[in-house]
Amino acid sequence: MFLKIIFEASKELKILLSESEKKKYLIPIFFTIIILLSFIETSVVGSLFPLFDFLGSNNQNLQYLDIINKKFSINLSYDQFKFLFFVIFGSLFIASSILQIISYFISGFIREEVEYSLKKKLMNNYMNKSLEFYHQSKAGDLTQKILVQTRECVSIIFEISNIIRELLIVLAIYLFLFFVSVKYTLVLTLFLIILFILTLFIGKKVVIKKTNLRHIYQEKIFSLVNIIFSAFKIIKINKKENYFKNQFLDFAYQFRNNEIIIQSILSIPSVIIRSLTFFTIIILVYYLTENINNFQLYLPTIIVYLASVYKINNSFGLINNATLSVARLLPSLKIVLSEAKEVENFENIKSKKNIYNFLETVEFLNIRYNYDENNRSGIEKINFIIKKNSTNLIVGPSGCGKSTLADIIAGFKFPQSGEILIDKKVKIQKNEFNVMDVSYADQNNHLFPGSIKDNISIFEKNIDEKKLNEVMNICCLDNFLKQQSNGINQVLNEKGSNISGGQKQRIGLARTLYQDKEIILLDESLSNIEKNLEKNIVENLFKFVKKNNKTLIVISHSIKNLNKSDQIIIMKDGLISEMGTHDDLMKKSDYYRSSI
Repeated sequence: MFLKIIFEASKELKILLSESEKKKYLIPIFFTIIILLSFIETSVVGSLFPLFDFLGSNNQNLQYLDIINKKFSINLSYDQFKFLFFVIFGSLFIASSILQIISYFISGFIREEVEYSLKKKLMNNYMNKSLEFYHQSKAGDLTQKILVQTRECVSIIFEISNIIRELLIVLAIYLFLFFVSVKYTLVLTLFLIILFILTLFIGKKVVIKKTNLRHIYQEKIFSLVNIIFSAFKIIKINKKENYFKNQFLDFAYQFRNNEIIIQSILSIPSVIIRSLTFFTIIILVYYLTENINNFQLYLPTIIVYLASVYKINNSFGLINNATLSVARLLPSLKIVLSEAKEVENFENIKSKKNIYNFLETVEFLNIRYNYDENNRSGIEKINFIIKKNSTNLIVGPSGCGKSTLADIIAGFKFPQSGEILIDKKVKIQKNEFNVMDVSYADQNNHLFPGSIKDNISIFEKNIDEKKLNEVMNICCLDNFLKQQSNGINQVLNEKGSNISGGQKQRIGLARTLYQDKEIILLDESLSNIEKNLEKNIVENLFKFVKKNNKTLIVISHSIKNLNKSDQIIIMKDGLISEMGTHDDLMKKSDYYRSSI
């Protein structure tokens, strides 16, 4: 059972250690240290023979002194020999402590380095995923993988290093004990192995089962917390605080109970081994004192065995706990390594993608995209053309498929059927996402913790001040910035919670324009702006587009202020019902006339 767990972990550990850049010299140093440590620990145990003689009879130590004086041609007195022994004995303890600290440092250093590398890989992987991936994944699950399970899986390095260190120490002490007494050592070995296997066998089954439950509870807790913080206004206005609080506490309570069992099981084996071992030793010592003549002659050997058993007992307890921890951590290790295998070097993501700059048109031919979940409607038979340097408005009631179409234009989604042609020549392939030079803003306009300037430039280091001032003027941010104590350097809270929805949308629009992309795509990104202000912003936006030869696509449920677009597309029930200019639609569309 023990070998099976270690063998399974070692296969994954090899992959895990490949994440460490310094492993080539740190691992040999680690093994050198623990080999030295095992010899020192054995020397401490062996030193109990002369130590006991110093405390009792001096006859044996006088023989040791005589051998040392003859061997090294020196003339140590007994007091000098005694002083030297205690200095060496104390130095062994100090050296053992120092080497243990260094071994913990090295294993900890490798662990932290590997954890950082895995987090980097997972984040790179997730940043390179399409929007489809995020629609199908739970935020709590992804958060757990990148923050919790990376930490848990690299803890295997620490646990395996503990197992290796303690095994070498036990092996060295066992070799020493075999020189003392083969018979007693074999009996001791058999006794400890039986205890070790029993506790490990029972513990492993429970730990693995409870670890799987831990991952389930963690995912539920992360997902629920994310939902609570994201939808707090809705929860508050509907007075559902107690419902969500109780749901969270229920998950947390289940997680707590599960953790209590896991941590208890991890501690029980070493306690059982230690208790049974010492109980057996007490019985054995009592038996010897009652049944063996000249018990004093055997006392040094018994003391050495007691000390050895004490050290071996602690080591077996640590090995047992570490082995159960490895069994507990293996599921996390497999999950994280599986996620990391899909990784692509994020620094090269941009360079690997073809960015198509169209010269004349982008054609959307017979585009279809449907959702399977919850009978959510999609889009069917979508056919239209976007011309270079044009302004385009896509309108329609809520749920008609406008945002789905926006996601396809932006490259977040790929149509399930149909074609996207650039200049009637280049066909965008299914595995190509975000391949058109598009800047995008949606209704939410997520703002980041940082200044207004940071949010507009998306933390660009070399700010183009001329372009920054231009986009702020287009978005009518002047008065808003004057009201801020630090102007454009005013720090925003997470998600811009310290400003209004309309102000957030204007900052988001400024960010979109600052990116200076060929196509500007706005998905309901003006919906919270007051209508008179919206009118000014739209006029500025149209002038900016024409002046800089940009292509504008606006998704909206409202036509007012946007009816001067070169092309207006009306959607209904996932289909394009009508399209044309303002004048065309005023003549033929009842929906358009009623919406003006």
